[in-house]
Amino acid sequence: MIYLSNLYQINLIELYLKINDINYNKYIKLKEEIISLIDKKDLYKLKKIVNKIQNTPLKYFDYNYDSFYGIYTEQLLLFAYGCILLLEKEYNKSNN
Repeated sequence: MIYLSNLYQINLIELYLKINDINYNKYIKLKEEIISLIDKKDLYKLKKIVNKIQNTPLKYFDYNYDSFYGIYTEQLLLFAYGCILLLEKEYNKSNN
């Protein structure tokens, strides 16, 4: 349920960015990469991309840095964190 709720929020953000033309393509690329890693259940790469995003000042992602992008990227990070926790829980269950 949390997964679907966050995905719904992300889709609303996506629509807002598209309408207002705020770093839309960069956001979509990041979203697709995160969802692809979740679908592949690639916990290592998912954690790696989350750490990269977290540890990189957003101004280095795009020369046309917009503070709105930072706010919406945080929503993607929350989504990814939630999925990491679910994947870790699933992984731990299968190893017990």
